[in-house]
Amino acid sequence: MSETPTEPSGRNTPTEGVDSGQAQSSDSLFQGGVFGTGVSGGPPLERDARGVWVSPDGTWEWDGTRWAPRGGAAARLGQLMGFSLKELEANRSGRLVLGQAIGLWFWAAVWMALGLGVLGLTLAIAALWNSFLGRVFVAPTAFVISVYLSWRAIATVGDALARRVAMTSGLLTKRWEQDPDAPWAPGYFYVSVGGVEKKLYKSIGEAVPEGFNCYAYYSPESRRLLSLEPTSPEDNPDTSVFAAPGKAPTRIRWRGIAAIVAIFMVATGASYIAISDPARPFDTYVAGDVLVLMGTCLLLAGGWRLVRRSRK
Repeated sequence: MSETPTEPSGRNTPTEGVDSGQAQSSDSLFQGGVFGTGVSGGPPLERDARGVWVSPDGTWEWDGTRWAPRGGAAARLGQLMGFSLKELEANRSGRLVLGQAIGLWFWAAVWMALGLGVLGLTLAIAALWNSFLGRVFVAPTAFVISVYLSWRAIATVGDALARRVAMTSGLLTKRWEQDPDAPWAPGYFYVSVGGVEKKLYKSIGEAVPEGFNCYAYYSPESRRLLSLEPTSPEDNPDTSVFAAPGKAPTRIRWRGIAAIVAIFMVATGASYIAISDPARPFDTYVAGDVLVLMGTCLLLAGGWRLVRRSRK
């Protein structure tokens, strides 16, 4: 194949802007982001079945602007993981597009609805289920879930309002987790870059390539993966345009959740003691005593931790 590769108007070709001094040998296909160039002396390029230019060893492909791992071009990753090149371009500049902001508002509404629903269930259990098990274990556990979901909703609202983007980088990995409680899906793939994950159905997750370095763009407080792209050695991103992750008060903090749950346990425990039923002592004032003790221990542990941090 001797002709110079050509692409549709408006897109760069693998050879554009490359002079003869940049031609690579066949045993050094990648150096500084430049592959075989089609220039005299360089290894020839070939197209795959999709018409995409690939490197001679078949492991890299040209996505119109850069070389990327085969199957890892930004457009292909966008098709699999649900983002467009327009969204990727905005995320590179540290911004959300309108569609991504609307998506964050949608998920904030979902999390808040779930959180309020679980809160209603918690209050019903605490008030109506006259059982030691329900009052000491089930109700506090449900309350933890309610607080987490509600806080996640607030964090997502904060991201939607700020419309800022954070960036991380790392190896793109994926793992499979079975979900026997979901009859509509045997499980999910979790695609991760730099600690930020996205859940994908099996048929989609299987097609996502892995094992190469990527930039991942995500919402800084709710840590929702927005887009990603393969890194190149010549990349030099301007990190000043990105939000600092996890600095806002809306960021989910387990210490804060523990403090809220501790207050709930003390309050409900005190109410059980106040309305104790002599006919059911184990389910009333014993349960109340246990809840007050557990809640007080959580508050004291949190306070001691704050004191120790303030002394450092």
